[in-house]
Amino acid sequence: MEMYFPRHDGRWSSETKKAIKFHNADGLDLNDNWAMVRKDWTCPVCSRSKQQIFRLSKKNILLGKLELHHDHITDHITPYVESRFGPDWRNGFPIGFEKVLDSIERLTRRFDFCLICSECNAADGKVKRKFRNKIDHRFSFTPSEIAGFVIPQAHKDHDVDYEKAFELWHAASEGFSTRLQLIENLVTDLSDGHLLQERFGYGGDQTIWNFKRPSELLAQEFFRDAAGTEKTYLLSNFSSEFLARSTSRDSATLRVENKQPNIEAPTDEEFGNYVDPVSSKRWHQAPNDWQCPCCNRSKRDIIRKSRKGKWAGGIRDIYENIEEKDDKTIENRLLLFPNYRNERWVSGVRVTSVCSDCSQVGTHIAQSDRNFANPYLTIQDIQDCLKKGLPSQETRH
Repeated sequence: MEMYFPRHDGRWSSETKKAIKFHNADGLDLNDNWAMVRKDWTCPVCSRSKQQIFRLSKKNILLGKLELHHDHITDHITPYVESRFGPDWRNGFPIGFEKVLDSIERLTRRFDFCLICSECNAADGKVKRKFRNKIDHRFSFTPSEIAGFVIPQAHKDHDVDYEKAFELWHAASEGFSTRLQLIENLVTDLSDGHLLQERFGYGGDQTIWNFKRPSELLAQEFFRDAAGTEKTYLLSNFSSEFLARSTSRDSATLRVENKQPNIEAPTDEEFGNYVDPVSSKRWHQAPNDWQCPCCNRSKRDIIRKSRKGKWAGGIRDIYENIEEKDDKTIENRLLLFPNYRNERWVSGVRVTSVCSDCSQVGTHIAQSDRNFANPYLTIQDIQDCLKKGLPSQETRH
């Protein structure tokens, strides 16, 4: 990786390994944005280098995270339109409204997306939480404003000058109110059909000459040559493969002290009235004596209280591939698909109903380790992952 990507760094780079050793870290959390930018990148807000941004978490995990900071006023536009015209507002708007909404978004935001360090991004949220009753939740500080109230230090979280931050909000509040009013006015004109734009030809920033650049022609020939072979699949997964090898989430795999769970089982009435909100049909079709083939819990056992105090749980389908072992069939497939290498062959699919907790084992694995972007697990694999299946509690793995 270091040979092919000398200008980037990830968990594999010598710079990252030196930082882990320097901080005596027990693990590494390094996100996509960090891996995608050059190693000489510096934060445009606090001017710290990537090496200076590295810091230890309370769990002694080395953190290397960059975030895309954006203006939250753009998140307000669609909910505002829906609040005025109802959930089916798209059906009532004339054709071509999407392009104008994009223009409204570009016109009213105070700044474009900006890649900054996670500490600068978090400082924006800290200020708004402290002044939650005084600063509009739709407001976002610009990168230059954040630079005006953060006090950066190498290898540490930022200190924040809250008084200065509130002064900056006060100075920007009138302009912010003007932008909110502008959104209302433009949306009204758009709904009346006064601001429609037609989509024909090329955009103003994309001339026809760009389609004949040498790099574009070379790319077209390269992909044309790859068509119909496994190269197409490999190329389509290039970004995810790079990030899987470069990022790290060690904090997700830290051992947590197991506390005695407070198990609360549903009453007879609660169990009788419960319906899986995801798939009510599958829930009703399963008999009351049904048991999950992975954790052996019954329908009643898999129901548990969510954090919001509501009962949750259900039955999901797991799809297992059945391995093809007939030599003649494999030989015929090799004749039909000579450009594809295959280590295993599939003859069919087996569908098994399991509890919703067991069905999520693969998702938990993918979240804790990017090397397993799309893990395929058999019923036996899920059973091997389980620590314990407790009634009315999420299965742990």
